[in-house]
Amino acid sequence: MNFRNTSLFVVLTFCVLLVSVTIAQAVKENDKVIRVGFPIQHGISYIDDSGNYAGYMVDYLKQLSLYTNWEYEFVQVDGDTNTQISTLLEMLMNGDIDMLGTMNRNETLEELFLYPNHSYGTTYTALTVREDSTEWMEEDFEHWDGIEIAVYPGQNNRMEQFDQYAKLNGFTYEIVEYDKLTDVFEAVLNGEADATLQSDIAVVDGFRTVARFSPSPYYFALYRGNTDLLQTLNIALYNMDRAYPHLQTELYNEYFHSYGEFRISQSDREYISELGYG
Repeated sequence: MNFRNTSLFVVLTFCVLLVSVTIAQAVKENDKVIRVGFPIQHGISYIDDSGNYAGYMVDYLKQLSLYTNWEYEFVQVDGDTNTQISTLLEMLMNGDIDMLGTMNRNETLEELFLYPNHSYGTTYTALTVREDSTEWMEEDFEHWDGIEIAVYPGQNNRMEQFDQYAKLNGFTYEIVEYDKLTDVFEAVLNGEADATLQSDIAVVDGFRTVARFSPSPYYFALYRGNTDLLQTLNIALYNMDRAYPHLQTELYNEYFHSYGEFRISQSDREYISELGYG
């Protein structure tokens, strides 16, 4: 091999090595560990019986990692659910965590955090009754007239949504007012009221849902300094929505949709009785 060919070989070899190093560096930079806030919320983010991270958000993030090469560090804090969320929000504002899920989006919050273009789930206002109730069937509007709804002052927005829902479906209701949310739940459970309003993804034990309405999307929120992270997240969410359009529905049905025991409505029972089978 003459000097000219030898020089050309060295140059080509150097170029190949340079490209390989560049690709390796790019993969390494994309293979980030994302610090995700992890409040304990039933169905959303919790620790299962085997001690593993579980829930809607966890399964969604696992799927998302196929498009980002991200690994996750789930960050937990002490306190009840509200305290955990408040603490994690403060940590997100300070950049102590990178991302927090199940976040509403409005002008005020957009001044504090970065939001992607796409949501990763939808929550509804749920009309809930006692789990063992046989009087109130799902969307049985014909027999809902006069249903007593237990409320407290913090439910004003949900009550406005419910009022529109009642007018749209042609049934009447009565309001029973209480001072605290715990009193509201207790009133329904002991029979003082028929139903109350909750978030469908956070229904308290002992209740079941008979109606869902007023959908609202929820998002991952990012620390405001994570602009590069936001760009990666936007691309990944877009591509995943196109490749797996039914993921949110599948996860919702797995974690939040309770089929419960088989029940029939009052009108169906009356019809069966008319046929002589009741």
